[in-house]
Amino acid sequence: SGSVVPFLRDNGIYTLDDLKVNGCMPDLLVFMTTDVWGGGAKRIMADVKKELAETDRLSLWDSRWDGWGGLPMVHMPFCYAPSPPPVNSDGTFNTVPRAEDLRWWSDTVLIHEMGHGVLGLPDIYSQDHGPWDIFDIMGGGSAWDNFPSLISSFSQERCGWFEIEDMPRRTMRGLTIEPFDTYNTALRFPNGPMGFPETVTLENRVLWERFRPDNPETSLGDMLFAYRIDPKQRMIVPRSDNANPTRRYSSVIYRPEHYGNGWGVRGYNHLTGTGDKLANSLNYLGENWWEFTNIQVTDGRTIQFDAEFKPENLLKGYTHANWTNGEGTALTPDYFMNGAGNVIMMNKSLPLSSGLRYDHVLSLNPPDQPYGKVRGTFKPAMTQDPSRLYVTAAIPLRNYSNTSMILRVLDCGNNDSVLAQVLLEHGRDIRTLVVNLPGRGEMKIAIEADADENVKIDTLYLLEAYHVPVSPVLYDFIGSAPDAQWTTKSGVIAFGEREPHNGEVYLSPYAPMQNGRVYGGDVLATAPEAVRDGFIEGSYPLVIPSGPSTLRAEVGFDEDNETNCQESGGLKVSVYFVRDADGQQAMLLNPTALKKYPEVGAKGNENNPVSSIAIPIPNRLRGEAGRLVIKVEANGSKYNKLQWPMLRLTES
Repeated sequence: SGSVVPFLRDNGIYTLDDLKVNGCMPDLLVFMTTDVWGGGAKRIMADVKKELAETDRLSLWDSRWDGWGGLPMVHMPFCYAPSPPPVNSDGTFNTVPRAEDLRWWSDTVLIHEMGHGVLGLPDIYSQDHGPWDIFDIMGGGSAWDNFPSLISSFSQERCGWFEIEDMPRRTMRGLTIEPFDTYNTALRFPNGPMGFPETVTLENRVLWERFRPDNPETSLGDMLFAYRIDPKQRMIVPRSDNANPTRRYSSVIYRPEHYGNGWGVRGYNHLTGTGDKLANSLNYLGENWWEFTNIQVTDGRTIQFDAEFKPENLLKGYTHANWTNGEGTALTPDYFMNGAGNVIMMNKSLPLSSGLRYDHVLSLNPPDQPYGKVRGTFKPAMTQDPSRLYVTAAIPLRNYSNTSMILRVLDCGNNDSVLAQVLLEHGRDIRTLVVNLPGRGEMKIAIEADADENVKIDTLYLLEAYHVPVSPVLYDFIGSAPDAQWTTKSGVIAFGEREPHNGEVYLSPYAPMQNGRVYGGDVLATAPEAVRDGFIEGSYPLVIPSGPSTLRAEVGFDEDNETNCQESGGLKVSVYFVRDADGQQAMLLNPTALKKYPEVGAKGNENNPVSSIAIPIPNRLRGEAGRLVIKVEANGSKYNKLQWPMLRLTES
């Protein structure tokens, strides 16, 4: 605003007609500026007005600019002043710098800003930018040199220049990938269950030695570049400088011992082969869906590697499960049992009311009677450590308006306790259960189709059932919540007592969340006191592990929360650690607003992703004793409740 508004005023530009060239409106306004430090920005005039209001300079605004609508503008710093003159309160220089005191910005900074304005590409910084700046112009161009950043497959696909090849959910050996700069080839791996937005993309890229103007660029050879992409921007990213957290599209999967993530570079033996030194592709939730091993550069510039799919596919072993109906009668898979119920693997494409079609689904047909059931009992292989179970099911496309089916997951080793369940009905024909499983040795898990009292429909399709390993859990904040101290504006409150007006905290065996999925295996609910400045915070006594650890969480609102949190402000979440030694507070996550739109169903699933948090614990806190505090604050809302399906400290 400090440069845009004076320029427009000085040049008499107030209306859209003033912007026309030969009678034509521009698609984009580009403002070339002289800066001190930092890149540019993409804005519209409404953003300029908002900034003027925030800095008490709204008197500079002209009402004629209100009619500009969403016309985009890009601010591009084409030069900077290493020793700037004094800066005014509006961000402009007090005096005009001398030309001999200015320096040109690098080409990459200018190209980055034009990527926003011309191509419409988003920033794809990682936490504190990370190594994206040497792999994509949208990853933060090098400010000091003309580093030869290219455009990654993610950005090129958004421009419509080519399509990334999508890979199936299965282990593949001896995959090859050609150099990206000549073949425009990239492989994308689904980094979660069906409908999960996050993916891992692999490219064969040249790794460049970082350089300065007096040190020419040097190629270190071809390497395997891996990065996560989350188009829903679920991930809340804290910054090491304690600035406001943000949400990012991406994060580079890189190894602590090598900034550039050079997997398979010739001459770098520690980056090839197999073993603990190889990074895996843990997703934002700490789930291990893929590991990439045996990475090597073969003849020429081709890279070869193995992609190991780590989850256990329960449906693939459906014939080894124990299938029964509601009366305990054994059912033989793929064998028609007359009226007792059936379990059939179907290889044809099945239409659903959502308009989608699915192949190779397991059809469960309960007996044609009220409260008919079909149950499959599985013995998951990975039970020594905590894990996650994803089960997605659907009912077929029918014309019945009142048909329904219940999908249920039970813990057979704990009196058939219900870990999670959901109703599938007309208009909500696909649903997913997400269940946290404790590591306690051998377990038996049942997946059940329950027709309840409904006898008009007799089929439920199991579309997927993945049992996924997770990063080792060092501390479970949900399981330890009853022993933490919980405080609101009213003072210390008792865990589990339902007093909404004073704030409340309790556990639910399962809960439907704002993204349409039902989460189970205990979900923590936290609600501030019912006032606009209410809060609730949980204080956990904790000794931070001496090794690397990460605080991981999933957090969001109930699916049936009717409050339009987008308008009311929703709630804010923050995390900090208080050292016992001196009472010093270390902020791990600054207050971050969480909001929700009121839609449910498919539209809600699209617009309301549950947020995820991954906070690497700083090295300076390792081994420290103290209290880790989770705080939820009202943000203009009188009462809202946040649900935590995951809240844990993990090894990585």
